[in-house]
Amino acid sequence: MTFALATTHSKYPVLGQNANYPLFTQYSTVEITSFKQVFVFDKFRIENALRLRKQLAPAAAKGDVIAQYYTAKTFDWYEFGRGNPKDIPTAMNWYIKAANQNYAESEFFLYQAFRYQLMNNKKDDAKAEVWLLRANQHAGNTLAARVSLELARLNDSTRPADEHLSTLKPQQQKVESYIRQALQFDPNNQQAIDWLSSLLLTQKRYTEAASFMQRSQNYTLWIKLAELYETGLGAKVNYTQAAKWYLMAALAERKSDFYPVDADHIYLLKTVNNLYRMLCQQKITRSQVGSLYTDTSYRNFLQNQHNCQLPSVS
Repeated sequence: MTFALATTHSKYPVLGQNANYPLFTQYSTVEITSFKQVFVFDKFRIENALRLRKQLAPAAAKGDVIAQYYTAKTFDWYEFGRGNPKDIPTAMNWYIKAANQNYAESEFFLYQAFRYQLMNNKKDDAKAEVWLLRANQHAGNTLAARVSLELARLNDSTRPADEHLSTLKPQQQKVESYIRQALQFDPNNQQAIDWLSSLLLTQKRYTEAASFMQRSQNYTLWIKLAELYETGLGAKVNYTQAAKWYLMAALAERKSDFYPVDADHIYLLKTVNNLYRMLCQQKITRSQVGSLYTDTSYRNFLQNQHNCQLPSVS
């Protein structure tokens, strides 16, 4: 395996850093991508890691954070089932060197190492908290979103005790702010969008919830959004919008491998059932049900449906 080689000593900005804590490296994005390829799980080869270690040694010794971080990884083979206990101190030394320069990626790794006992490190919640809070301060972009969501989880008092840090008392009131912080750094983060949507729904803040559910790729939230439009919670009653979101959800559910339902029994899908119910109530027309309408399936629905009432919105 060959690596892209630096041809100049130009300073490239390190990605994933908060703009207030910029770092620079001699390696370009293309070069760093080639380093990452060494640690792709099904492509990992010890000889490639050793070759990369030798290549990075001069820059790592001079303090280049990217060189230090990837040098650490060349000693860290545990995720590949090839870890050597003798290499742990060296790997940790290089991770810490990079982290001590405020390199957020390395700080977040050290949080995980001490929390989840990576590389056979002893579990240490105090150290884990320190590195996580440092990462929260220094990270930017998608990495900052990951860190923010981790802090949201740790502050979520509804989660089991073993999902918290013993040194960090959960503060439920911080959960929403951390989720919103994640979305500031990564506006399309689906985990954050779905979590915030569900949180707002639980708090009956329907108007806010609807604005986030429209950005979700989770069809179960599209069903909830359709229900809001149909019932007028958080928005004016709008049967056209309700049908639109029910239909989008139904098409997504139809494609799912978990629901192999034939066309004559498609009414059994919750999303299609909602469309047929609206049709039964004359809230929408047959054309708004689209390709999910069949005469046989609709007849089956009517035979099994005692009435056309909307279930309560939860």
